[in-house]
Amino acid sequence: MSETNSHPSFETSPPTDFSSCSIESTLSVPTRYIFLKTQSGQNTFLFSRSEVSTLLQVSMLASELDVILSLTYESLDRCTKCKLYRECIESTNGNNSVYLRALLPLLDVHQETAEGALKCVTKEKEFGIHSILRGLDDCAVELKKFSEQNWNMAEQLSYMMSGNSNQLSNEKKAIAELEDAVAERIFHFKDMSSLMDGDDTSNFEPMDEFCNALFSKIRDVERAVDPSASQMNAAQALALLGADGMEED
Repeated sequence: MSETNSHPSFETSPPTDFSSCSIESTLSVPTRYIFLKTQSGQNTFLFSRSEVSTLLQVSMLASELDVILSLTYESLDRCTKCKLYRECIESTNGNNSVYLRALLPLLDVHQETAEGALKCVTKEKEFGIHSILRGLDDCAVELKKFSEQNWNMAEQLSYMMSGNSNQLSNEKKAIAELEDAVAERIFHFKDMSSLMDGDDTSNFEPMDEFCNALFSKIRDVERAVDPSASQMNAAQALALLGADGMEED
């Protein structure tokens, strides 16, 4: 009588591809727009020093959030696979079970490592997702203040109706609309994290496209190939704020 061995099935579904759900591409304003100069005849930057600093902070935080979310997805996938493999090995009968059970300690190490990473990024209040969301929320509040100031200034300038004043009014309206858009997107992500209502970023166009459409209405914007607004690029740009050429409006 031949012994029948039951072989475990280690087939798992491929991990979900989250590459299209980039927080950075949705929130980060490209640096070529952040450092635009006004075309109203004044040799000054379109955004104030405080506005530039806040927008660059949003870029850095969004980049960090993308990295942490990627780590979270990978850790969850590893935990799920380790649990599945353990169940399959423990249910195995026959001669192969001795060799397969030798893998259990290794699975434990992988699972504990993944669970430790998940704990750091999801439960620690001073590090990880909670900290980044708080930072983004603070930036959104500041952007709302800047937006209100720019809307008020644009309204005042519109009464003058001269060429340069009208151009400056349009520019102020554009940056106010941009700041409102970034702030609303941040608030949307905050609601997603607390309510878990199943929404995603698919209803938001990339910030690069949003900025190009917005500023093309009022000025000539060069559509150049620009590197992704990564955390490093934003950090380097923040250092420029100490230069003499970057003055507060």
